Amino acid sequence: MLMLKAVLYARYSSDLQNPGSIDDQLRLCRELAERQGWEIVGLYHDEAVSGASLQGRDGLQRLMEDGQARQFDIVCAEALDRISRDQEDMARIHKRLRFVGVALHTVSDGRVDELHVGFRGTMNALFLRDLAEKTHRGLRGRVEQGRSGGGLAYGYDVAADQGEGARQINEREAPVIRRIFKLFADGQSPGRIAAALNAEDIYGPRNRLWSGTTIRGHRSRGTGIINNELYRGVLVWNRQRYLKDPQTGRRLARPNPPESWIRTEVPELRIVSDALWQAVQLRQDEIENRSRAIAEGVRIAAKAREQGLLPVSSGLCRLLVCGLCGGEIIHVGRQRYGCAAHARKKACDNRRTLERRVMDAEIRSVLEEAAVTIMLHAEPLEQEAQAQGDLQERRMERERQELVVVEGRIQSVMTAIEDGLYTPALKTRMQQLEDRAARLRASLQIAGAHQRAALTAPRRFTAQARKLIGALRERDDTETVLKLRRMIGPVAMTPAAGQSGLRFTLRARRGWEG
Repeated sequence: MLMLKAVLYARYSSDLQNPGSIDDQLRLCRELAERQGWEIVGLYHDEAVSGASLQGRDGLQRLMEDGQARQFDIVCAEALDRISRDQEDMARIHKRLRFVGVALHTVSDGRVDELHVGFRGTMNALFLRDLAEKTHRGLRGRVEQGRSGGGLAYGYDVAADQGEGARQINEREAPVIRRIFKLFADGQSPGRIAAALNAEDIYGPRNRLWSGTTIRGHRSRGTGIINNELYRGVLVWNRQRYLKDPQTGRRLARPNPPESWIRTEVPELRIVSDALWQAVQLRQDEIENRSRAIAEGVRIAAKAREQGLLPVSSGLCRLLVCGLCGGEIIHVGRQRYGCAAHARKKACDNRRTLERRVMDAEIRSVLEEAAVTIMLHAEPLEQEAQAQGDLQERRMERERQELVVVEGRIQSVMTAIEDGLYTPALKTRMQQLEDRAARLRASLQIAGAHQRAALTAPRRFTAQARKLIGALRERDDTETVLKLRRMIGPVAMTPAAGQSGLRFTLRARRGWEG
């Protein structure tokens, strides 16, 4: 009878922050596999990732891909909530695995069927909702006492000695805030203010460079330095709520009606005067009145792009990084692309821009060269993988030989016990030998799975990379672009020395560049 092939999955969430939990979960799953007589052929895990979404779950995504390829018969996890706490996601995972003939088992429930998925999925969803409601209720009580509901605004420090959520003014950052308000009220733009602060090496929130957006923010949402009412001594909480997009898993902000906002006077945290605050608000009113027609034009253009009446931004630009600062390349206007750090903060010297048509052609040229390079290095990579596989095989052979010796000693101890020579010391020795044998068997199973994956990895990499490069000859969808970038690395766009042009070079990931 053939042994069923099993893979183990473990996850710990971002709120637990306990990497040791992965080992504990895998140990329990391994014990179940040994009791059931399954052959462990792979381990998958996700660290510090919430189970409320499938986004960012690289371990689970690889497991599902390998499951579609029917590389194993069973998926084993400690409990269903380790796989997903979302009802819809859990049902979809179960359905996809069942379709390809893969069974799902958990340490807590055994073999999982539709009843488990429905019941456990409902309980996990209720747990998440209850946790969110309790958290929200607790934060509201804290805010009504004049304490922070989360986060640390620029200009303040945590006052740990005054209790949870207490804040105090940072005397080094407070003058910077007053300066920003004064300059803006006097007519300077957020971009010019940010450039001046960066030039003086005055760092902004989270010790990052200033940008116009950091200062301007979003007025209706209360974001940005000049819109934060805390600087005038008023703590405003619950302006917006966050929902997860079921398609992408991204958290999206949704404004709450003003009547649901919680406002608390905190005069001890005031940094700017009422007169200066009002001067800034009046200038924002003037800017909004002047830019209303421009904003309407932007909305019309966005709608036209959605309808295909105007060209959308290049997807290929997501392959690019600035050759000087390593930052992203973005659309800077009029179908031209350039360094984001220079465009937004003037924090990079790469001021050159390129027309989209030329940029896309250059990127595709680099990708064609990369395809040739990948083919040239395919055989050496396979040879290297074979050499590593041979080395692993020698290690495994030593463990097999040791296992034979250990099993022989176990048999000798058993014979001695059957002959009536039982002693407590002999029992202890028997337990030690059995533990060593169990560790050797588990090590051989895991090493064998890793060895098989390593031997086929170069061939799979070559095929997948060539497939993605071929797809980008005709299109530039974001998913394909990001998959390729993750595999082979980004393309650097660097100003050519002494010339007005730009050079495009692949910054290949280690492992195939030769």
